[in-house]
Amino acid sequence: MAAVAAAVQNSAGSVPFSGMAPKAYLGNYKIFGSDNIDGGPSEGIIIKALDDAIADGMQVVNLSGGSLAFSGANDDVQCGNAAGTWCDPMAHAFEVAAQNGTVITTVAGNYGGDPIGDFYYNTIESPGTAPSVITVGATLNSHVFNPTVSSLPPARLPT
Repeated sequence: MAAVAAAVQNSAGSVPFSGMAPKAYLGNYKIFGSDNIDGGPSEGIIIKALDDAIADGMQVVNLSGGSLAFSGANDDVQCGNAAGTWCDPMAHAFEVAAQNGTVITTVAGNYGGDPIGDFYYNTIESPGTAPSVITVGATLNSHVFNPTVSSLPPARLPT
């Protein structure tokens, strides 16, 4: 992700490569793998990292994770909240950040199936349910592109 975003032009090798915004300032906010955290981080930790990134002046934020959304981001009727109270605090935090000018991208979801075998097709994780967040997904189809490798024949060694 960092190279796609900010890699400086590199002509080493046969294919030159540069990121979309060479020399951009990158921040990295650790939310996974901290002591005393089993599994993924809590919504509070993710929201804190978002707040820290904004406080540090980050203009673009990418979250490659999230959690299952059990209701619409601001569907107060479905979750029983009072009118105008968001059901999903994480989606709300990301929506507020996006509304205030931060460009936010996140994954649609990584829940192709759960341990019981149920599938979550056509679902979107939180905070991807926030209306102003750019949510990216993937799909499977019948088109397959196999990678190919070719090489020149080996040079003959003197005998």
